[in-house]
Amino acid sequence: MYKRAKLNEIFNDYIVFRELNPIKKDLPGFEEIQKELNLNVLPRKNTFEFALVLSYILDKIAHFKRVYYLGDTEGNDGSVIKNLASLNKYDVLGIITDNTLKSGNCGKNPPIILNTKWENLQGIVEKEFNFSEDSVLIIDIDKTIIGARGRNEKAIDKARTDAIFETLKGIDPQYRKSNFLNIYNKINTKNFMTFTGDNQDIVAIISIVIYLGETSFDEFEKGLKELKIINPTNFLMGLLKKGVKNKNLEATVSDIVNLLLENNPTPFVEFRKKEFKATIDRMDFLSDHEDIDNLLNEEIFITKEVFEVGKLAQLNSACIFGLSDKPELATLPSKEVGLPPIFEKTMKIY
Repeated sequence: MYKRAKLNEIFNDYIVFRELNPIKKDLPGFEEIQKELNLNVLPRKNTFEFALVLSYILDKIAHFKRVYYLGDTEGNDGSVIKNLASLNKYDVLGIITDNTLKSGNCGKNPPIILNTKWENLQGIVEKEFNFSEDSVLIIDIDKTIIGARGRNEKAIDKARTDAIFETLKGIDPQYRKSNFLNIYNKINTKNFMTFTGDNQDIVAIISIVIYLGETSFDEFEKGLKELKIINPTNFLMGLLKKGVKNKNLEATVSDIVNLLLENNPTPFVEFRKKEFKATIDRMDFLSDHEDIDNLLNEEIFITKEVFEVGKLAQLNSACIFGLSDKPELATLPSKEVGLPPIFEKTMKIY
């Protein structure tokens, strides 16, 4: 039998999602922080301003001397680590773990250690981290403490595509999964990351627009290369001006454009609400006796190695802080849903 736990057993509501509003009610929300730091927009994870906001929140919890970080990407997580270090307020050290990294990339490059195996994480932590009451352990949530990259991340990806399928079904009941995935898998790559901003709201709606024939993939790619398409807002407004054939899609695109014009980073509301339900549905839903490879492909697990580091930090009086780039819509239930938030959902540990 697998052991089970909830993320909040170590986080205790010290969590922020994309909107940078701490779950802990006595901490300042982003609206207050924005005024204090004189920010124009909600910063994304790879920016210096994101580290400023994060530091502002941490300073409201306690006077920390050391910041430790566990993540899974050299890009986003690596940026947070480096930007926190550049503030010169804390001793900062982070570990990026990804089972798909080649051993040749493994090594220490202050303030980041690259680790190629989740199984090695605790040994590195015991050697390099010094937990105490004046230290904070920041843990990336998606593909680090749940859905470990290189081991269990496919289950998180499947929850996302489950949600897109449900959304697409409401627009075109006759859709074909395989045909749609061919387009989605082309758009959801580094080739288009400059345009999409690595935002699944944008990836999802662009894929749907192309799949439903409002434009072709070739036309879209050509428009980007010739700089006729400047950004997602410009592209979607152009479609509306030209006229969208599918009326269900037209209403969806119109709603998304309105939110993009307000600088809302989560404009595809219907998709994100469905992503929350789809993610919950992929937690602790299969039998413990299921084949482990199938379990790791289909069900989202808590990563044992990361959770145990959290427990170790907790034992040594450190603060444990959860960080997710997912929007609140995809992680917190709306009042009518009657489900727990992601961090209060029981999951198997592996």
